[in-house]
Amino acid sequence: MKYKWTCFVLLALAMAQMTQAGVYRWVDKDGTVHFGDQPPVDVKQKTEIKPPPKAGVVPATSATPAVQDAEFRKRQADRAEQEKKSATAEKAKADKEERCRKMKTSVDEMQSGFRLYDYDKSGQRYYLDEQQVAKARADAKSAYAKECQ
Repeated sequence: MKYKWTCFVLLALAMAQMTQAGVYRWVDKDGTVHFGDQPPVDVKQKTEIKPPPKAGVVPATSATPAVQDAEFRKRQADRAEQEKKSATAEKAKADKEERCRKMKTSVDEMQSGFRLYDYDKSGQRYYLDEQQVAKARADAKSAYAKECQ
């Protein structure tokens, strides 16, 4: 059993060594492309084809950990700023929709034909006359049109 295990390990090591051998590509005088593990000596242009990197090996980067950390923190800050802007824009949009809904309700109430009233400085309710009602309707319509349409 030990003999089989030893043979297997040696065979695996030999296969690994063969896969690391360089592969060369060259074009002969007739224009035919050839591949091989050793380049011919009489060919002028030869290219070595590098094997792909091993799985699990992370390619080395030129950035130091401090630079990578600084870049990461900058990306985090940029993302947080973008989310803050987006949240502010969403809140402004929701506020505008709410204002427009209230203005539309106000315009509809003025068109309903009910008597309109307002409050004076002392807090007493008084009813608007026809001229005041017409002015209030026109003001409400123009404000709605200006802001919401």
